[in-house]
Amino acid sequence: MRYFFQTKLRRAGEEEAPEGALEICVMTEQELRRQETQDPRRAALLKSMEQLHYCKAETFGDWVMGTLSVPDRDHPMDERTGFAYCLTEKSCLLADREGRLFPLMDRLEETEHESQTGMGFFFSGLLNEIIRDDVIWLQKKEEKLMEAEDELVKGRAVPSRFPERIQSWRRELMILHAYYEQLADMGEDLQENTEGVFSPEERAAFDRFSAKADRLHDHVEMLREYSAQIREMYQSKLDLEQNRIMSMLTVVTTIFLPLSILVGWYGMNFANMPELQWKYGYLGVILVSAVTVLGEVLYFKKKKMLK
Repeated sequence: MRYFFQTKLRRAGEEEAPEGALEICVMTEQELRRQETQDPRRAALLKSMEQLHYCKAETFGDWVMGTLSVPDRDHPMDERTGFAYCLTEKSCLLADREGRLFPLMDRLEETEHESQTGMGFFFSGLLNEIIRDDVIWLQKKEEKLMEAEDELVKGRAVPSRFPERIQSWRRELMILHAYYEQLADMGEDLQENTEGVFSPEERAAFDRFSAKADRLHDHVEMLREYSAQIREMYQSKLDLEQNRIMSMLTVVTTIFLPLSILVGWYGMNFANMPELQWKYGYLGVILVSAVTVLGEVLYFKKKKMLK
């Protein structure tokens, strides 16, 4: 799919590019492989398609090449959108592995760039479109962590499968942490090492994108620390629950210890034990046991060891 870019992106037909317009071409990996050309940039782009695992930008004289690997919002650990790009002052080639770039291009067609007509403005606009709603997305993750914290604080029992949930969130945040760090580094590379390709104004646009990626990176870092605090809260509550159970078992054992001594004492059945022949001996042992247990229960309640 071909596009022209001046102050606005529009889809191209069969006509030639208007004067002063930049040409953007979006194709799949299969289409790129079918093209018979000796252009070294296309060969390098194909090689980059084999390693779509991270975000990078590399400058080669008058052209810039790199890759983008974007985690899926719903399944960050499982799915990624990957594409490679090659930029010159007048043209841009985007190689999309799974055809997910086209919705982004559709949204960019609705954006007016006023007097910003350089290729750097188009590509920085594409990068900003990729992370456009990420702040809202991260805020929703923060709300999930806050709900988990409330569940811990307000719930009497330890939530079921809570460690698995926290571990899953921490892994997602780890992936996002690396992703935004790569984006920020890529923005810095596009801003610092592309003087022969982009104008100062275009490089300033990449600098603004890098700052935005940095802020998202800091947000993820804050969420990672928050999730670590929630995990510590869970461990503390688990320890308190175990301590409560152990305290209860200790109290129960202590309550029945005198009864065990009493049973052992009167279980000896010596011939000269006077209570063996006493008419009310059995009833007396029952009363002594009941009074002992009642006294211990009242004592432990007074010490707030029983609820």
